Amino acid sequence: MDAVVKLSFDILAFSSIMVLVVLGLTVIVSMMGIFNLGHSELVLMGAYMVPCDLRDGLPISMMLIGKAYNEPTIFRVAYAFEQAGDWTEL
Repeated sequence: MDAVVKLSFDILAFSSIMVLVVLGLTVIVSMMGIFNLGHSELVLMGAYMVPCDLRDGLPISMMLIGKAYNEPTIFRVAYAFEQAGDWTEL
């Protein structure tokens, strides 16, 4: 019984810390006026970067973001985009 109580407390403590981290990053990013995807993995959002253009010889990427645990859909969209044509010719 003690192990169940300890495990429950550990889960609650870790979840609380994660919520505070995500909320803190959200407030900081909104105050700075930028769109940052660095904390999307903390809220379990699947994402995939696809190169889509060249500027001054450097690739520019498009980020695909989906719902939590929906990576197969993101991969299908990325694959369809990559198969649609040569992104260096767009």
